[in-house]
Amino acid sequence: MDACVTDIERRIRKEGSRVHAVNDLRLRIARFRDPVDAQLLLRWVLELDPITRLKSFNRRIETLSQIQRSGLLDLGSVLDQLRAMRPKGAAEKIRKASSMRVRVIPGDEDLQHWLDRLEPFHQWVFGCIATYGLRPHELWHAEGIDSQGWISIPGDMKTMTGEHFAPPVPEAWVERYGLGQNWEQFHGQLNGRWTVRFADVSGVKIAVNNVAVRNPCSGDVVAGLL
Repeated sequence: MDACVTDIERRIRKEGSRVHAVNDLRLRIARFRDPVDAQLLLRWVLELDPITRLKSFNRRIETLSQIQRSGLLDLGSVLDQLRAMRPKGAAEKIRKASSMRVRVIPGDEDLQHWLDRLEPFHQWVFGCIATYGLRPHELWHAEGIDSQGWISIPGDMKTMTGEHFAPPVPEAWVERYGLGQNWEQFHGQLNGRWTVRFADVSGVKIAVNNVAVRNPCSGDVVAGLL
């Protein structure tokens, strides 16, 4: 397990891209009582039904794929067997139809009511994300809000998108939540409390923990509202 985790961390620098495989190895596979071999890993994946729990089933397949890539076990035939069990054709259409969930997107009035309940720092953080339609991690890398209220998001492998600029929608939230006025104070506080880490990959500097930095912030908001 330790050797496999070390190999994954060497090959995959972004923490969000390796978190499920590493957690499987450390929290599940490492606790097996029997010696780990191909058949034991096959039975472990088959604990999940590929029809009703396809997402989790696929995550376990990906963990086995990472073990295969490490060269520690030959899991080629097991992986072929498991991938063949994924639903196809009519079965996949039925699975998708049964798993569809209604997504409720709040209107501006409801969202404003929620934002108004937050304390100033979290109000600013989630006000920026809502006003500019940001992926949460983009706020950590944002370069500022100009005099017209537009926000600047960099590219350069810091975010999932390239460099771009976004207008405020609704525009009134820029003033209501002090998005531009409090930029220096709260953006500095954001990066000070949850710091983005970078790594050099083939001469390119990339952010490796974009997913991780946003989670504690969201947890703090939920705790504060309970």
